Order: sequence, then C-alpha cells, then structure tokens
Amino acid sequence: MFDLRDLPIRKKLRSVIMLTCGAALLLACGAFAGYEWITFRHTMPRQQDTLAEIVGANCAAPVAFNDEKSAERTLSALQA
Repeated sequence: MFDLRDLPIRKKLRSVIMLTCGAALLLACGAFAGYEWITFRHTMPRQQDTLAEIVGANCAAPVAFNDEKSAERTLSALQA
C-alpha cells in the first residue's frame, strides 16, 4: 500500500474530494434504488387489481348472455 504522506497536498485534497463525492453518489443511488423498490412493491398490487376489475367488467356481459365468442375475444386480449 502507498503512504499518503508522500503525496503533495493537491493530490491529497483531490483524493479526499473524490472519495467524498463517490460516497455521496453511492448513497444517493442506494436511496433512489430503495425508494423505487418500495414504490414498485406498493404499486404493483394496485395495478393488478385495476386490471382484474377491467377484465371482469368487460367479461360480465358475455358471461351474462352466454356469448362464448365475445368472451373468448375479451380473454384472448390478456395474452398480450
């Protein structure tokens, strides 16, 4: 390992600033990643519930009138 006492003050300051900025950048990235993960985990079930409600509403009439063709078309759209 090298000794920091052998470096000029300019290089020491540059090293300290780079380490500080790097640590701050890593901390900020970690915070953003954590926020996105938590938000994703809370948003995904709500999106799935909404999608289920929409599909249920679209399938209600074909089921009520026993229209197999229309029900198949509506449910085949879920493959996408």
